[in-house]
Amino acid sequence: MAAEDLLFWLLGALWMFGFMHRFNEGVIRGFIILGAAAGMFLYAFLLSRWVVCGGTAVLSFLCRVIRRVILVVTAPLRFLFRLWGSRMSIAAHGAKKSAGYLKKRLKKTGKAVRIGLRKF
Repeated sequence: MAAEDLLFWLLGALWMFGFMHRFNEGVIRGFIILGAAAGMFLYAFLLSRWVVCGGTAVLSFLCRVIRRVILVVTAPLRFLFRLWGSRMSIAAHGAKKSAGYLKKRLKKTGKAVRIGLRKF
């Protein structure tokens, strides 16, 4: 069963519950169940394929539109990142070297502290 079918039946069940609660005072009648079952079978055999194809087309169209909007909105930021990318990579390289130096110094200090503690 496709996600569109599941969503359809969920919304249909909620609508039917609301209808029965409002107009029938929550009483379940046999003709309502027979009508719902007949509608289910007719939908499953006649309309399900079209609803799924239509829902898939609408969702893919919305995804394309959202993707294009995001690309248009983020275009200035992507341009700036490309422009500053080479400068940032140089800075990142320097930061990496500094971090490596600090790591070495901390290891030496840690070893010296451990040696000092062992003497006690």
